[in-house]
Amino acid sequence: MKRTLLLIGLILLTACSMVQTPTPTATPVPPTNTPLPPPPTQPPPPTPIPPTPVPPTPIPTETPVPSETPIPTETLPPAPTVPATPDPHEGQGDLLFEDHFDTYANWGIGDFGNSFVGVDNGVLTMTLGTNHIWRLSPTGNVLTKNRTIADFYAQVTTSVAECRPVTEYGMIFRGSGSQQQAFDQFYAFVVRCNASWKLYRYLDGEFTGIAGSDLPSPAINKGPKATNQLAVRAAGDEFRLYVNGIYLDTTHDEKIPGEGRFAVYGSSFETDRAEFSFDDFSAWHVTP
Repeated sequence: MKRTLLLIGLILLTACSMVQTPTPTATPVPPTNTPLPPPPTQPPPPTPIPPTPVPPTPIPTETPVPSETPIPTETLPPAPTVPATPDPHEGQGDLLFEDHFDTYANWGIGDFGNSFVGVDNGVLTMTLGTNHIWRLSPTGNVLTKNRTIADFYAQVTTSVAECRPVTEYGMIFRGSGSQQQAFDQFYAFVVRCNASWKLYRYLDGEFTGIAGSDLPSPAINKGPKATNQLAVRAAGDEFRLYVNGIYLDTTHDEKIPGEGRFAVYGSSFETDRAEFSFDDFSAWHVTP
């Protein structure tokens, strides 16, 4: 019974749900002719302003550092070429003679009034007692064995006691003449008290300088009490000159050719008195 009642209830419920309520119709809206407003006008886009060109910032360049102005260098002249010292003993042969002045027999000595030449204590001494004179003391025949000499190397040691700057003393070579105590012609190699030097030619009564220097030479010891060794190498017309083993000069002269004798020499052109000493004279033959 209960099942029947439940079934009837379900049928009734279904039937009620199937009854539809009528949907009301919408009232039509009459059309109107009022136009729709236009859409709002959009403002034109702004004109782009071109950017003002900014000039490129220049990259600073380094300020060039001024180069140092080169200091001009002084152009020096080329150094003078120093010639090789000629060998004073070139072609030297036998010893011709030597004298250490142990005797007076080999030289022209004596009292000549205004001058005196003597040998004492192993030296030859020459004293000039007035100014403006010159004196020579030649070798004698005993020393040279009656020979004259043309080509040779000769040397002598000289010293001076009293002197003035241009007082001269030295050696004579290739001397010849008619007088025993003097020569008519010769060459004279001399040094001075101020350390200058000369080579003279004495001919026809006149002295002529053919080589030398008026400036002091470092090779020459100067002043009173000075001692110097003079040396000459003569071969033909060539003369090589040395003082204290130091080469001075080479010169040529043919005015007095041939053979001759030696002498020692002194002069007093600036003083009332001069005194010279000579020692250790030697000569060797030379082959030109």
